[in-house]
Amino acid sequence: MNLHQFRFVQEAVRRGLNLTETARALYTSQPGVSKAILELEQELGVDIFVRHGKRLRQVTDPGQHVLRSIDIILREVANLKRIGDEYSQQDSGRLSIATTHTQARYVLPGPVGELRRLYPKVDVSLHQGTPEQVAQMLLDHSADVGLATESLSSFDGLVTLPCYEWQHVIVVPEGHALARGPAKLTLKALAAHPLVSYQPAFAGRRRVDEAFAAAGITPRVALEAIDSDVIKTYVRSGLGVGVVAEMAVREPGALDGLVSRPAGADDDTWERQLYLARREMEHRALARALEPFYICSLSCRTVVYKGLLNGGQLGAFFPDLRDPAFESAIAVFHERYATNTMPRWELAQPFRMLAHNGEINTLWGNRNAMAMRGALLDAPAFGDRADRVRDPIRPRGSDSGSTNRP
Repeated sequence: MNLHQFRFVQEAVRRGLNLTETARALYTSQPGVSKAILELEQELGVDIFVRHGKRLRQVTDPGQHVLRSIDIILREVANLKRIGDEYSQQDSGRLSIATTHTQARYVLPGPVGELRRLYPKVDVSLHQGTPEQVAQMLLDHSADVGLATESLSSFDGLVTLPCYEWQHVIVVPEGHALARGPAKLTLKALAAHPLVSYQPAFAGRRRVDEAFAAAGITPRVALEAIDSDVIKTYVRSGLGVGVVAEMAVREPGALDGLVSRPAGADDDTWERQLYLARREMEHRALARALEPFYICSLSCRTVVYKGLLNGGQLGAFFPDLRDPAFESAIAVFHERYATNTMPRWELAQPFRMLAHNGEINTLWGNRNAMAMRGALLDAPAFGDRADRVRDPIRPRGSDSGSTNRP
């Protein structure tokens, strides 16, 4: 017996017992495949397949055991080849990655770019498919490593490791009712609108369905797609409320007329998302020397109105303040009369945690103390983006902006 016979048997099963397709896949002739399989059966003394004339109909019971052994043998042969390649060409070769569309589009570009920078002689092949197809590509040795949105732990023969955590977010047009409230999105509130989301096999859609089913709610899914950008396009056209993976809204310009909110998140989670968004924008603006760039307020709890005007002009300048539907538990009004400087937007008090009048004498002491402590700050709630919160004080900010640590 030889490895060619094993490959013919394995490929015949993969091709639905169609010997013509098997021969075409292995670049050989159909009579050659049939002869090799018959010789293997004769040597083993058992029939691997049930035949009807020259056609294969099904795998016999002994054939099932033979197939399992063949899979193990060919897998180990592939491992031997891989060991040889790794030790003979340690800095070159090809890495095959099986993944879903969402991971390939939004997650892998950075890591793959870094891999190519560190190992320029390593070429990368991306194979996209459903989570089930990703698992099968790994089992078939078509890929070296897989990355899937869904867990692959149910597949025997695969070792699965968690890579990172993510959640779904809701995307709606800027003027949509869900863009402003309620404070916490509920399944009932979402089900009141037609939904635009992934096909069931992609990007955690099954978990969304399971959540609705557990609540006894049947939402109307107006459109299904496999691509997050397609979903966002149809949300912009007014087809419904989008449910997408959070990775799909992180890139600059990814929303473009849309507003995103964590799906089912409470105020604390939403506030953290907004804080991270503000810090990300501030970091990028600083790196590109975009001055003056200043975000005074970005919060789901606090709205800050600022303008170069007199207090009596607020109502005319901000119509929200005269709208009977606009309600607030508390309002703080602050009016500043500059005596020595002209007002500048980037020096406006942020009012995120405090408001004050006058100068803060310990300003530089606080800035220096936070600069030293920044590297030690730990923020598990922010996950892999904790680096964005380790320098909470904005350089060259106002007194209150330099004291207001969040």
